[in-house]
Parts: sequence; structure tokens; C-alpha cells
Amino acid sequence: RLIAMAFTELNFGYGRNVYQNDDISINAGVGVKYLQGLFVVDLNLEGGQVQDAFISATPALDIDLGDGENNPSFQEGSGYSPVGTGFGFDFGVNAEISDQFRVSASITDIGSINFDGNVYSSADTIVFDIETQGIDSYNVFGNYDAFAGNDGVFDWKGQRERKVNLPTQFRVGFGYFHDEKLRVGLDLAFPLNEEPGNIENMAFAFGAEY
Repeated sequence: RLIAMAFTELNFGYGRNVYQNDDISINAGVGVKYLQGLFVVDLNLEGGQVQDAFISATPALDIDLGDGENNPSFQEGSGYSPVGTGFGFDFGVNAEISDQFRVSASITDIGSINFDGNVYSSADTIVFDIETQGIDSYNVFGNYDAFAGNDGVFDWKGQRERKVNLPTQFRVGFGYFHDEKLRVGLDLAFPLNEEPGNIENMAFAFGAEY
């Protein structure tokens, strides 16, 4: 499966202390994001067959997606104009205990982007003859012409829109502050879906400062 997504966001966040005594301090916060989608691709192949495939790209990436006259979502231009919009939310909470321990948890990227510009979908395609140079550089977007467009492997058809969920994750962190000289921390991230842009498996990071 080949998946990827790129977007810009405008984020507004608010947090406050919700409980505090001599031993513990608890803070909570929420973030609201306005999103502009620039690129998404999802090619899902199982058992040698294309189960689902779609792509949407801003005109600035200059990807040849084929004939746009029959595409209801065709979008002209040359700049980084968005090809989708949406909203997302983040929620988080952390607790500091006895000025030595810190525990935090959050759920990030709850929401979706509705791509309605340059949207193309595809399915299984019978290939009689194809000629391509293959991937010949590190320009990832430029090499999408190898499978998209009139000379690509897949037969792409225009689509009006496609809703894509955000790569939602659950994150949890632990910190220990022995004194002013020694600090250690552990951060864990768990994917909650298989949407473009998400990690495949649990990821972690560990750090220490002396």
C-alpha cells in the first residue's frame, strides 16, 4: 500500500489548570485546526488487485493526471492553491506529581479533509502496452507520472470529491525529574487508523538530560 498526504493548518489552542494541590497539578487543553489539503494519494493493492486508488494534488506539484476536461473537480493554476479543506481537533491532559513526575496523554488529528480539486480514482486496469522511464530522481512528486496520467500504469478517472480522515494518533508521555541536573522522558505514539500520513505501528522516543 502506498499512502501519503500533505496539508497546511491554522491552529488555535486553549489550555488551563483544572486541578491543583500541594502534591499534584493537572492541566488540560484543546486545539482546533482549519486545514487546507495540498496532496493525497492512496493506492491499496491486495492479492494482486487494486482494491482502491485515488489521488488529488495541488497544481504547483505539476503532476500529469491525464485529461481534465471530463473531470468535475479539475482545477487549473500553477501555485500552491489548496485542493481540499477540513477541520481537525486535538485533546490533551497532563499531570505533574510532587515536582518530580510528569504524565501526559493526548489524541491528535481528529477530523477529516474533503478533497474536491483534481481528484482522480482508479481500479484494476488491463495493460496492453506501456513505456516509462521509471523513477529516475529523488523528486517524489515528479515521478508520480510513472503511474498517473495518460502514459501511466493506472487508468485514472475524474471524481467530484473524496473525504479523507486525518491520521489520528493516541500519544502518551512520561517524565522524571530527579533533581535540577537529571531529567529523563519517554514518549509513545499509537496509530488509531490507517489513513494517509499516519504511522504503521507504535513509535517511541526516549531522552535524557544531565
